Amino acid sequence: MYGSPRILAVLQERGWQTSRKRVARLMRTLGLSAQSKRSRKPGTQSDPRARFAANILNRQFESEQPNEKWVTDTKAVETSEGWLYLAAIVDLYSRLVVGWAMAATKDAVLVNLAFRMAVASREPDAGLLHHSYAWKLRKKDRLISQPF
Repeated sequence: MYGSPRILAVLQERGWQTSRKRVARLMRTLGLSAQSKRSRKPGTQSDPRARFAANILNRQFESEQPNEKWVTDTKAVETSEGWLYLAAIVDLYSRLVVGWAMAATKDAVLVNLAFRMAVASREPDAGLLHHSYAWKLRKKDRLISQPF
């Protein structure tokens, strides 16, 4: 129950005598409307035949020097214009975000943009381990844990 029925119920509890149609008409006149229910977070597109890469990081989340290990994760963010995806890359030594990107689609291009930002800002040496959590995306977009 939303909008005029809910307002009507509150008014009747407080002793006001009115009808739902009158409440609805007054709400329209004042430009009031019920808040719509939040949309569901979009799901992932999984490919059950996709293969996962070996987990080289193996839950070793400590690093002894900067630019040795980076991890990437994504998050769906609801905005007033719809859902956006945020990809962030964190250096496990400093725990700082070293690269990030936002896009309307969650795919390898999104993480690639974040990775390019991180490389441009940090200029890592050879031997960097960049680990991306396994998303359930189409096989061609699957990211893997691999040395840089």
